[in-house]
Amino acid sequence: MPKPDIFLWANQIEEAKDEILLDLFVVDHDDQVYRINYETDLREQVMQQFVFNMLSEIRRGAELGLQVREFDATDKEELIVMYLPVTDVPKSIDLLQNLTIPPDDIPLYNSNEVDFASIKTIVGRIKTPKGKESYILKTIYQSHVLKGKKSWAVEGTRFQRFEETAALNVGSDSQVLIFEGNIMVFDTKKFERIFDYQQHKNLQAEIVLSDIEKNFKFELPEGVKLSDLLKGRRRLITKLQKSNPSMATEALLIETAEDFEVELEFASGSIKINNSSDLETFVDLLNDNFIQSQMTGIKYVVASKRSIKKDTK
Repeated sequence: MPKPDIFLWANQIEEAKDEILLDLFVVDHDDQVYRINYETDLREQVMQQFVFNMLSEIRRGAELGLQVREFDATDKEELIVMYLPVTDVPKSIDLLQNLTIPPDDIPLYNSNEVDFASIKTIVGRIKTPKGKESYILKTIYQSHVLKGKKSWAVEGTRFQRFEETAALNVGSDSQVLIFEGNIMVFDTKKFERIFDYQQHKNLQAEIVLSDIEKNFKFELPEGVKLSDLLKGRRRLITKLQKSNPSMATEALLIETAEDFEVELEFASGSIKINNSSDLETFVDLLNDNFIQSQMTGIKYVVASKRSIKKDTK
């Protein structure tokens, strides 16, 4: 799949900025989508928060060497926007299906009927004059929402009752963009929150573990299953997304473990796993995460690696 060209997207939106349509939607914790209106005099501010801030970040990034890479939740480098296909994120498929049905079939949000405390995401749908659609998503933290009953307003020299149902402070940061079948991730944590992607990764990790158990024999503490060792181990769960149990044999793992003096016990045709740290060491071996510098001879275990290959246009 070709790498998405976020710079071309930004240029196209910039050229059509005075003509694009921007509709807003909110999504609750049950993934129900609502369309929501906004006053005409808010358009400039809405465009700034959803469109212009992201365009500015991309332009500024281009000048500083911003790179686009395949999604890797362990990648913490600066000036990186990561991408993955919509088809890899089940909840994004459902969201797009709900956003592309006829507008009259999408319920209109009404604060008298739906508590804003149930809302977790706000979506801006951009439509160009040529009919191309893209989506900018932002997560909503309830700490950024002022509730009418609990909030005070400041007017002149005094506090007074806050009369509105709720007020929202929409962050100006870039979080998630969807266009041409790709999800562009500016903020990994917020992306995972919007799409419950950590839960999806947990399920995928358990599937990979099942495949691992078909290829390798383990010795575990009594009453413990491999899946028990995943609980609360986000880094390990992320590493398992990249594992291919059929790519290595026990003999190859033993050879690598000996070369790198890895503390993992292989005995009688089985691999001894005492805890989550042992399981992570095994996954590092499986993922070929142990490397040695040709320049210094120093040995490393790497959290993330990127193959050197020519970009596909």
